[in-house]
Amino acid sequence: MNNTRRVFLFTMFAFVALLIFSFLPNLKLSGYTFKNIDLFSDIRKDGEKKNAEDSQTVVAVPDTLLAKEEPKAFDDYVLPGKIINFSTNKTQPTIQRFIEKLIRLKSEQKGKVRIAFMGDSMIEGDLLTQDFRTLLQHEFGGRGVGFVPVNDIAASNRITADSRCSKDWIKRNYKSDRTDGLFISGNVFNSGGSSWLTVTDNTITDPVQVSLLYGKGSGTIISNDQQVALSDDDLFNVKQLDIAKSISIKVANQNIPMFGTSFESENGVIVDNFSFRGISGVEINKLNSTLLSEVNSKRPYDLIVLEYGVNVLFRPNDTNFDWYYKLMLPSIKKLKAAFPDADILLISAGDRAFRYPEGWASAKGVTDLVKTQALMAFDEKLSFLNLYETMGGRNSIVEWANSSPPMANKDYVHPNHNGAKKIAGLLFDAVMHEMNKVNNSTTEQRPQHD
Repeated sequence: MNNTRRVFLFTMFAFVALLIFSFLPNLKLSGYTFKNIDLFSDIRKDGEKKNAEDSQTVVAVPDTLLAKEEPKAFDDYVLPGKIINFSTNKTQPTIQRFIEKLIRLKSEQKGKVRIAFMGDSMIEGDLLTQDFRTLLQHEFGGRGVGFVPVNDIAASNRITADSRCSKDWIKRNYKSDRTDGLFISGNVFNSGGSSWLTVTDNTITDPVQVSLLYGKGSGTIISNDQQVALSDDDLFNVKQLDIAKSISIKVANQNIPMFGTSFESENGVIVDNFSFRGISGVEINKLNSTLLSEVNSKRPYDLIVLEYGVNVLFRPNDTNFDWYYKLMLPSIKKLKAAFPDADILLISAGDRAFRYPEGWASAKGVTDLVKTQALMAFDEKLSFLNLYETMGGRNSIVEWANSSPPMANKDYVHPNHNGAKKIAGLLFDAVMHEMNKVNNSTTEQRPQHD
């Protein structure tokens, strides 16, 4: 009898204990998770079953538009040769404000449409941009090479402008200890006391407006043997110097920050090349927001192109680029805030190769990087072009380097003049495809640029 009573009491105690545990949340102790128990799960109706784990666990939702139910088509990012904005409405143009300005320019033949093409060594020496500029100016009007920095590491290789300067210029840039006062180019120059520069625009046969772009300061310079006074308290200033094909400038004043010159017609498309070797684009966040806003008020851009990524692929086996997403977003946000009326087009990394045991092949993480860049564009509502797929996808850079004639250098990273011209043509065709949507002439056949 005593044994029977003990068994009964033990059973009741166990039942009560389990009943209590069924109402407790999941418990964690010493690294182990003890889940609660539903004693009535087998007899409760299906619609009333309790899922203790779901009721107690908060599901982490990524902080991205991908996690929200919006009419977007993220998978479009893999399309080659197309500028996309992740919309399911394929009849509406991407970079729409820019496209509408091009249409108005072509119709009225007056006004300017400016493009800031920001990138790394892929566009160094005006590569890609020189052909893109030529195609746009031929289609929509405009003359002039646009921005030419005071000094440039690739100046001797640039075909579109002959630029020379004295060796005493004092330079600061993205990689200096001090980065205040930098221009969009990532550089700023001060005279060493007797500095000079000469620039000739090789893209024109007739004179155009030549302007000096400079920072906060006052004093005089000598331009084409004429004394010119500079005076302004703003961080960014534009001073028209002459109507010419060439300019010669002498600067003795060491306190006036100099950015460069610009050659541009009164009307038409102007494409500025802002290349900086070895950067990934995160450096843009070092630029002064006030200076950028002043650029927007005095010399606004209608389209900003961001071409980066090859310098992010600096290790052959990297496949995770979450760190780049986090570091690049502040740069994108800064540009969006400073140029609210500009469309921004993010061009992904192109193909680049490493030598693996089996030979030269596309970087293992190139598609992961491209997807990360597409996510940046998606989350920040930018337009996007997949340069990797546009080049031909996997091992395209190897094929380009080994083709006859070659379209890329044997570093298996950089397209040469032939390859850059091809990319420029494909980008131009992508722009015209979007323009045809507005013109309701998508069936119009335009020549392809090989």
